Amino acid sequence: EILTAPDNVESAGTSLDLEPGEEMTAEQLFYGMMLISGNDAAQVLGLAAGDGDMKTFCEMMNNRAKECGAEDTNFKNPNGLNENAKTLNVTTVYDQAMITRQALKNEKFRTIVSTVKYTIPKTNKSKKRKLVNGNKCLWNDKRTVQIGDKNIPLKYTGCTGVKTGYTSSAGGCYIGSAKRDGMELIVVSYGSPDSAGAFADAIRLWDYGFKYYKTHTAMTEGEAL
Repeated sequence: EILTAPDNVESAGTSLDLEPGEEMTAEQLFYGMMLISGNDAAQVLGLAAGDGDMKTFCEMMNNRAKECGAEDTNFKNPNGLNENAKTLNVTTVYDQAMITRQALKNEKFRTIVSTVKYTIPKTNKSKKRKLVNGNKCLWNDKRTVQIGDKNIPLKYTGCTGVKTGYTSSAGGCYIGSAKRDGMELIVVSYGSPDSAGAFADAIRLWDYGFKYYKTHTAMTEGEAL
């Protein structure tokens, strides 16, 4: 579906630099939202899902969050931006893990959040855009972070997603998923002074989880007990 950016298209924070009246497919906007944190893309998608009314969309979003198991979450907009130093969007690391667990059941979502590079062709208002996923645990084997007494590459074997973020109140944030030997772990890190710290926290948690936990099939259908 082709969607059109509104006259008051969002310009704060990171964005796709959409122009009023610019046209993109919903899929292209979703890549722009998830790979580079396009706040304007989230706005356009939210308006579309809410039939042009953002309040309606936010109600839908909060209801869906509760269905996913989120217990202490309240969203006021689709991109997490806070206005006039007010904290509008409230959530917890637990709630984000529950929402992510449900989102990863959607194969299209999985494809998008695991994509390293994506090109949006030229539009009616802009030249083509080349996007690189901000989730460096997917691809960046050149940059390292210190874990204990070792410098470890950011690229994490088995990483499958999901999303980075930052606000002045939440600090550097990262929701990461990684899969090894049939077990997938979701980690959520908030409150880091920067994105590198959030990635380092995730790597520590993944390493702990993959070292000390494993999946076990308790029973199978038709098995005599």
